[in-house]
Amino acid sequence: MKRIKFLLILLALSNNVHSQTTNENYKKGIENFENENFLRAIELFTNAIQEDTKLSDAFHKRGLAYYKIGDNNKAIKDYSRAIELNPLNPETYSLRAFSLWVLGNKLEALRDYNEAIKLNPKDNFYFFDRAGIKSSLFDYRGAIIDYSKAIEIKSNDWFSYANRARCKKEIDDLNGAIIDYSKAIEFNPNDVIALTERGLIKIQLKQIDSGCLDFSKAGELGYTLAYELIKKYCN
Repeated sequence: MKRIKFLLILLALSNNVHSQTTNENYKKGIENFENENFLRAIELFTNAIQEDTKLSDAFHKRGLAYYKIGDNNKAIKDYSRAIELNPLNPETYSLRAFSLWVLGNKLEALRDYNEAIKLNPKDNFYFFDRAGIKSSLFDYRGAIIDYSKAIEIKSNDWFSYANRARCKKEIDDLNGAIIDYSKAIEFNPNDVIALTERGLIKIQLKQIDSGCLDFSKAGELGYTLAYELIKKYCN
C-alpha cells in the first residue's frame, strides 16, 4: 500500500514537472516570437509539443512562426493540427485561410474564412480578407457585401471603403465608388491612391476640374504619378 502511494506521488510530481516544463517552453516561445526570433520560437514550440502533443496553442503559434519565415506549407500543417485539437478557435481558421490564399488555394481559403466568421461574426478583418479573395475571383458583388459588413463592424475602416470603391468601379457603379473613396479620404486624408482613383472616375464622368483637384492634392502629398495625370487630363 505504501509503495502504491509512493508511486502515485512520483506520478503527480512527474506530471507537475512535465506541465511546468511544457509551459516554460511555450512561454519562452512566445517571448522569442514577440522579439521576432522566429527560428528560436519554432524550436521552443516544438519542445513544448514534444512534451504535450495536444497543446493546440503551441501548434497555432508555431504555425504562425512558420508563416513569418515564409514557410506556408508547414504553417498550414500546424494550423490544421491546432484545429483538430481545438476546432472552436476562429483565429486559427483565419490564419490557415491566409496561408492557403498566399499559396493560391483560394476556394479552400474561402471555406476557412467562412468557418472563422461563423465562429466570430464580429471580427471585421475576417470579412475584409474574405472580400479580398472574392474580389480576386471577380466576385465583386460578393466582395462589396463583405466590405460592407466590415464597415458595419468598424465604421472608420478607411481601407474597406477604398476597396469597396474599387469593386463598385468594376461593376460600373461610378457614383457609388466616388462616395466610398470620399469616405476613405475622410478617414485617411493621406491616401494618395484613393485621391487619384477618385480623380480618374471624376474625369470619366466629365467632372474635369474636380478630378484635376484630386490629382493636385495627391501630387502635393508626394505621389508623382499624379502630375503625369495632370499633364494628360488637365492641361
